[in-house]
Amino acid sequence: MLTASTPIYDQTGELKGATGIDIPVEHIVRDLTEGAVIADMNILFAFLQNREGKIIAFPSEFFDLFGLDIDLRHDKNSSDIFNYNLKDSSIEAIQRISPGEPDFHRGVVELVINNEKYLLAIGCLESVEWYLVLVTREADLITSVNKTEFALKNSLSAIWTDFIRYCLLIIVISVMLVCFAIRIFISPIEQFIAATHRVASGDFTLIPQTGREDEVGKLFKSFNLMAEKLRISGKIENEHALELKHRIRLRTNELEKSNEQLSKIKNDLEKTVAKRTGQLKRLNEYLVYTEERERKAIASDLHDSVTQTLAISIFKLKNIRESGTGMDEMDFSELQAYLEQAIKEIRSLIYQLSPPILDDFDIELALGFLIEEINAKHHSHIYYINNIEDQVSLDQAVKITLYRAVNELISNVLKHSGSKNAEIEILNTQDAIQVRVEDKGVGFDVDMVMSKDSHGFGLHSLAERMENFGGKIQLDSKPGKGTRIYLIVPVSYNKDSEYEKN
Repeated sequence: MLTASTPIYDQTGELKGATGIDIPVEHIVRDLTEGAVIADMNILFAFLQNREGKIIAFPSEFFDLFGLDIDLRHDKNSSDIFNYNLKDSSIEAIQRISPGEPDFHRGVVELVINNEKYLLAIGCLESVEWYLVLVTREADLITSVNKTEFALKNSLSAIWTDFIRYCLLIIVISVMLVCFAIRIFISPIEQFIAATHRVASGDFTLIPQTGREDEVGKLFKSFNLMAEKLRISGKIENEHALELKHRIRLRTNELEKSNEQLSKIKNDLEKTVAKRTGQLKRLNEYLVYTEERERKAIASDLHDSVTQTLAISIFKLKNIRESGTGMDEMDFSELQAYLEQAIKEIRSLIYQLSPPILDDFDIELALGFLIEEINAKHHSHIYYINNIEDQVSLDQAVKITLYRAVNELISNVLKHSGSKNAEIEILNTQDAIQVRVEDKGVGFDVDMVMSKDSHGFGLHSLAERMENFGGKIQLDSKPGKGTRIYLIVPVSYNKDSEYEKN
């Protein structure tokens, strides 16, 4: 396919646009073949090559004759490139039909294909640097030449007889026609000149047909055809201008909508970044607060338990030493009991700091041990329901976060609910683990507590920690109606977390 284009100017000479037309290459080849001097000499077919030997146009019905293996089903779209060369032919003689071969530029090439001789006439299209190759059978060409020779011999004698007969008549008639033609031609030419001036001024009014079939009549027809094309071109130009304006208006509207959407997305991202920044700030505050709180709790536990027990043991040893009576069996047993109590309290503190059960057991068993220890220590009645039947593999960071969250919620129940009775249930779905912590205590106003919890502590911080692992917390509580809290975390979070790697 070839595309011909031309610029379009208005009356002032200003460029308004461009117009073009697509012309199939095969039509060009056909027109060149039909208009050639040897068009009547039984041309079999014609094809085009460029200067590099690449095929521009080639009739598909002659692919097999020239040994070309070309599948046109792969070249259906306008963006597909027809990239073939006669050097791709399976016939060695065809491979030499290339601008790079010495015989190519001699004008005529003889070929023998399937024991039949063919003649190839080669002409160069200088404006596009293409080569037009006309293919004919030698036998057809010889037959045509013989017929022409026979006709010429028969006509030659008749021509000489008629020539002499008509010469005198032609001379007489010619003189008469010259005088008549001069008078006939002057009027149309003046009319034609006036029409050209009208076209130059933008008036595309057609010249009235004279009914003549001579050169003047053909000239008038060509002029009218040109004027009609110019009129149509102007109409197309106006339609294209209107279409262009319409497309520009639609595109402008689309860009405005896109800008609005981008602005909305930008605002949403800014809000999300601000929210996450606030969450990180509150989480950092919570970490500082939690660290300090744990330090105070450890110091308090050491002071109230281990330190007191060791102090009593030291005081007992001083009394025995000052009395000078020595250590009897009872004193020895009492000191041993004090030291064993101190070791037990130290182990309890170590367990609270880093429960080893999380490294050895799944989350449901770890929570069971935690609840048993809390019931024994605080004389509470926390009922544990384990509805997990199959083993569930959790990311270690998720397991620790869930364990600490349940421990914190139990502490809240014992401190703030006014009741030592509670119920804890753990169950698993297809892709998550859910823990329910429920008590029948005093309850609270969820909206008020969450809105006041602006420093990242308590339930608000717990919710953010759950969200960091893709989980969530659900609160259901009313004053005087008890509290029900759900902790939900995904079963498979990030198996390659930094916590696991380190």
